[in-house]
Amino acid sequence: MKRHDRERLIAAAFVSDLPTIKEYASEGFDPYLWISSNDLYTLPIWGLTETQKWILGGDWTGSKYETLVRPLLQKNHDVMRFWQEDMHFPVKEVDYQKLHEVFFCDDPMDSYEEECRNEFLEFGCKELDVDLWIAVNKFDYVEVERLLKLGANPEAKIEDTDCRDRIAAECSYLDACTLVYETLFSYQNTGIVPRRIELDLLHYFIGFGAHEKMYALLQPYFNDKT
Repeated sequence: MKRHDRERLIAAAFVSDLPTIKEYASEGFDPYLWISSNDLYTLPIWGLTETQKWILGGDWTGSKYETLVRPLLQKNHDVMRFWQEDMHFPVKEVDYQKLHEVFFCDDPMDSYEEECRNEFLEFGCKELDVDLWIAVNKFDYVEVERLLKLGANPEAKIEDTDCRDRIAAECSYLDACTLVYETLFSYQNTGIVPRRIELDLLHYFIGFGAHEKMYALLQPYFNDKT
């Protein structure tokens, strides 16, 4: 596939424009995208679709974007069905931990938090809450879900921050809401697919989706549920 065609395909997948995806997708194209300048990290093209689903999730009732989100979600659903039923891709959940260097995520192999774990416990933090805070920082969704079910508190303060603070810090760091939403909602308003998606915006998109997925997992356990 020529570079221009691949860029158009990625841009179409980013905004879930199925007609353009069908125009450029072919049975033989490599669905794995290089998403780092050193070519160490890849994301399957259906990972853009899954990530967009997390970004557009939640309750938009009463928002000024409500009328834009609903059709975008339908397009997202149609594109995912295309990857599965027409392209026969082995669609599965994105492993955001493996992409830890392209967004604000602790290295899963980093031992910093574990080394500080005993210190947190000595300060009076509960073991379950400390382990949850560490798992959230490493985007270990399986471990987070396990600890929540055991009674870990996502609002417990560890190093003066809780799990909600962690997510808020990421969105502020990336300015993800503004840049990603502007791209998606501009497309929905105009119907014009971007010519290409810059690497930085792709990283923001991945980080934003990863954090929205984590927030969706944590939200039912917050006292105020907001």
